[in-house]
Amino acid sequence: MTYFIVATSGDTGSSSLEAVRRTKNIDAIVLLPKDRISRVQELQMTTVVSDNCHVIRGEIEFFRPMTILIMGGPVLDCIPHIFSTGW
Repeated sequence: MTYFIVATSGDTGSSSLEAVRRTKNIDAIVLLPKDRISRVQELQMTTVVSDNCHVIRGEIEFFRPMTILIMGGPVLDCIPHIFSTGW
């Protein structure tokens, strides 16, 4: 299984989910910042019906250390990722 991690401030998350939706052997995990995106953007990500698309809502303070670890650590080399954050 391949995991695709997306830290988003809005548009990147829904685009990424659409790109991998219904693909085999790829799971997309979107880190969704609570109360930092529009309702429309949130719905675009949280209403995707696919077993391989996952959205984690949380506070930016929760995600920041996680994205720093992934971006700057050895994990980055083994997990496909897109970072387009505007927090």
